[in-house]
Amino acid sequence: MELALSILLDEMETFAPVLVKAHLTKTKFEQVRFFRKALAESDDRSLYIVQESVLLSSCTGFPKNLIVVGGGILTLKLEEVDVLVQITEDFTCETVMQKLFEVYNDYNQWDQRLLIAILENKGIEDFLKIAAEKLSNPIALFDNSLTAIATAGSFFNSTAGTIWEKIDIPGYPLADFFTLKEQQELTLKMLKQVEDPYLYQPILDQGHTYASAHIWVDEKLCGNLGLVDINEPFSQGQLQIIWHITERLTRYYKNDDTYIHIAENQTHFIKALIENPQTDEKNISYHLKRFGLKRDDDYYMVCFSGPMTQSSEIERMSFIKRINHYYNGAIVSVYDERILLILPAQSFPLKNASELNRLKELLNKYELSCGISNGFDDFMKLRYYYFQSLFAAQMSEREDSNYCFYEFCYPKHLMTLLDSVVDLHVICHPEILEMKESGEEHKIELIHCLLVFLQHGGNLSSASKALNLHRNTLIYRIEKMGKILKTDLNNLSEENIFFLLFSCMLAETISQQV
Repeated sequence: MELALSILLDEMETFAPVLVKAHLTKTKFEQVRFFRKALAESDDRSLYIVQESVLLSSCTGFPKNLIVVGGGILTLKLEEVDVLVQITEDFTCETVMQKLFEVYNDYNQWDQRLLIAILENKGIEDFLKIAAEKLSNPIALFDNSLTAIATAGSFFNSTAGTIWEKIDIPGYPLADFFTLKEQQELTLKMLKQVEDPYLYQPILDQGHTYASAHIWVDEKLCGNLGLVDINEPFSQGQLQIIWHITERLTRYYKNDDTYIHIAENQTHFIKALIENPQTDEKNISYHLKRFGLKRDDDYYMVCFSGPMTQSSEIERMSFIKRINHYYNGAIVSVYDERILLILPAQSFPLKNASELNRLKELLNKYELSCGISNGFDDFMKLRYYYFQSLFAAQMSEREDSNYCFYEFCYPKHLMTLLDSVVDLHVICHPEILEMKESGEEHKIELIHCLLVFLQHGGNLSSASKALNLHRNTLIYRIEKMGKILKTDLNNLSEENIFFLLFSCMLAETISQQV
C-alpha cells in the first residue's frame, strides 16, 4: 500500500519531524530506503533516509525525496529535492527506518483486511469496523437520504452538542442541524463531485470541526462519510486515510450493488414504472415484496409541494426522512424534484377522519401541501395515479390549501386537458357560451344555477340548499334559463343533460381565460 507523506508524518510524531520542503503532503510513496553515497540511481516513488553527516559529505546527486536524521536545521540549498523532512533529535537512521518499516507493514495488513472483507462480501458494519482502526475519531456511513447505514469507532470525549447526538433519532432532519447556507454549500460540493475529504465548522457546533467525504460510483453519489473531531483534531494524514477508505468503499459498493440501491432510497423502480408502463411485472413484485406489499393491494399516491421544491438537495432529503417517519411502512420516493408517498390504504385509510387529520398535522408542521390520487388496486398502473396526484398538488398550490383530492379537481383537470387539444368554444352550447361571454352577472348566475341543478339530478330541494337559495328563487331561475335555451329543463334526454352540464362547466373555464 502506498502511503501519503502526511500519513508518514503523523506516524513519525514521536521523532518530532520537521517538514522543510514539499509540494504536496498527499504525495504517496511505495517504500522507504537508506541513502548511500554510492547510490547509482534513485526511485522517485521512494523516500530515502540519510544521516545528516552522510548527506553533508556526499558529493553525488541527491534523491528527490529525503528524510534527514540528526543535527540542526539544514542550511543546504537542495534545489533538486522535492520532499525534505528533517528529524533533529538524537535518533539513528536505523531507528527511523525500523519505525517506518513497521508502519508500512501495519498499513499493508490493514488494507489487505479491507480488501478481503470486500472479496468475502462481509457486512458493511464489519468493513467499517476495520476501516475505523486507522482513524482517531469515530466514523459514520450514510446513504443519500442521510440515514446512518453503519458507524464504527469509540468516543473518548462527550458527544454533547454534536451531530452524533442526532444520528440514531428516527426521521432525523438534517435541516434542523445545518443552516440553509451550510446546506447549500455542502450540496455544491456534492454537485461538483469533490473527491477529497473536506473540513467545515457548523454554526450550531462551533466547538468542533467536521469532516466529510463522498462515495461516487460511475458518477453517481452512493454514500457519504462523516466524522467529528471529538477525540482528536483532524490532521492531513487523517484526511488521507479517509480518502483511502472512500476508495475502498467504492470497490465495496461495486462488488455488492445492494448499497447502491440503498443509496437510491430503494425506490428507483418507481421512476421506471412512471416512465415505462411496460416495466417487468416480476421486477416490480420483487421490490414491493421488500416493503411487505403486493401488486393488487389498495393504494393512494400522494404528491407533495412546499419548501423542499426550492431547497437544497440535502434539505430535500431531510423532508423524505420526515415523511417516512410519519408513514413507516409506506414507500417514499422522489420523481421530477417532487416527493411522492405511496400509501397502502389498509394501513393508512386517508378517507378516515383520524388518518386525514394525521396527514394535516404533517402538512402544517412542515409547511407542505399535497395532492392525493384516487384509490387504486393495481400497482402496475401507478403512472396514471402519479399524474392525478401531480395535478391535485398543483391545484393545492394555486388555491393555497393544505391538500386536494383528485376527485374534487377532476373537472378542472379534464378542462385543462381538453384545452390543450381543442378550443373550448367549439364544444360549448352556443347560448350558454354567449351568456358567459356577455359578462353580465345575472346571466353568469343563471348558468351556475343550471350547473348545480343538473349536478343534483334535477332535484330542486338539494340544489337550492347547495346554492343557498330559496326553492322558489331557484324554480324561477331554472324556468328563465329554459326559456333562453328554448328547452324544457325538467324533461331532458341523457344526451341533452350531458351537453348542458358539460357546457356549463366549460363556460366557467372559458370565463377564467377571457
